[in-house]
Amino acid sequence: MNKPIIGIIGVKLINEENPFLAYTKFVSNYGKRVREAGGIPIGLFEDINDDNLSLCDGFILQGGLDINDDYLKVLDYAFKNNKPLLGICLGVQAMGEYENETSNETLIKVDGHNAQNFELSKLDLFKHKIYLDKYSKIYDVYKEDVLYVPSVHDFAVDERVIKNKYFKITGRAFDGTTEVLESINDNWIVGVQFHPEIEDKNLVLFEELVKEAILNKH
Repeated sequence: MNKPIIGIIGVKLINEENPFLAYTKFVSNYGKRVREAGGIPIGLFEDINDDNLSLCDGFILQGGLDINDDYLKVLDYAFKNNKPLLGICLGVQAMGEYENETSNETLIKVDGHNAQNFELSKLDLFKHKIYLDKYSKIYDVYKEDVLYVPSVHDFAVDERVIKNKYFKITGRAFDGTTEVLESINDNWIVGVQFHPEIEDKNLVLFEELVKEAILNKH
């Protein structure tokens, strides 16, 4: 069986004056988890279009600081072409923006979700509980309704912008913060505010993405 190709959308760093300081950044753990899950990761750089997106069987919207247009292009492509997608941190925030159809007032500031100065040796300082809807795609992955997950973010999707046009909320943090969005249709598009790429036990989420990508190939 051919391994599915998972396209990872990079975070753009723009410098109009110095092209040597303008580049696209990829966090290596995303590709590592895709490989461990049985897929082939590829990085998607400039000029995101149907030609290069059609090479992929599934997608990851990785974490970062600013939502760029590529995130929204890939979301639109995944919806229209029934391809699975996993959004992580900034990725789920892009899903909120796609739902809201504007960047205005999509996100809210949250407290207690980022202990600052992340270090893997102090991971427990960056973890909290989230609660999952038992009738959801994310619950089908974990088979648990409470998860203890790494969290490193200062903003989250404002629940008031989620009108179930494309997405619904299926996971919340201990304080009610939106933690999981997923597509309202059968297409496997799931976004999580936490960082599953950090811990081995969350490999199941990447395995589900790869499994859905394999189904998409047929």
